[in-house]
Amino acid sequence: MTLARFLPRLALALLLVAAAAWVAVHRDRIDLATLDGWLGSLGLWAPVGYIALYALATVALVPGVVFSLAGGALFGPFWGSILNLMGGTLGATLAFLAARYIGGDWAGASSRLYDWSRFSPIFC
Repeated sequence: MTLARFLPRLALALLLVAAAAWVAVHRDRIDLATLDGWLGSLGLWAPVGYIALYALATVALVPGVVFSLAGGALFGPFWGSILNLMGGTLGATLAFLAARYIGGDWAGASSRLYDWSRFSPIFC
């Protein structure tokens, strides 16, 4: 892997580790009152902000139950469920894409080391 391909991947990996470390250190700041105050300041954009925050929290390894309960409390059971679903799906997609970007070459190289020919009757 060239340096030009390695450095952005390293930067993304370090950013994800830093986000997870920040969450671990500041876990007492993640509560319903803080979310309500921040989302209240967004006005009509509160649902979009909640989805974005839920997605980023999923990538940063924040426990999902915090945001799932907050979504129901802030937006009601119906809209909270819809927004939780959208935020969780977006977060899982972002986490998958980040993992694929960071470790895709390694996974591809390690899968070529194994002889997959014995599984050809299953896959063909």
